[in-house]
Amino acid sequence: EITYADMWFGDKAHAYKGVAHGQQDIAWWYGAAKMYQKINILESQAIALKRGKEVDKMLHAKGRKNVAGIVGSIVGIVAVIMFGAALWKKKRDTQHS
Repeated sequence: EITYADMWFGDKAHAYKGVAHGQQDIAWWYGAAKMYQKINILESQAIALKRGKEVDKMLHAKGRKNVAGIVGSIVGIVAVIMFGAALWKKKRDTQHS
């Protein structure tokens, strides 16, 4: 937004004043050329934002899969521990009887 505001209020004014006063070098070097530079900056920022959005989508999708995998692993470990504890208790009870 700052780049766009600077382009609109600063560089556009130089281009307009250069044309209005018949100074082609001012209109080009301080007006149009600066505006083209800022347009390139805005386009590269737009590309970076789009890439960032795609990366966020991929991380979000992978994040849900990772959470499901972690929860599944924890449930599996707890089930094995409970099964082992039940077998150990049964073995202990049969030895004491």
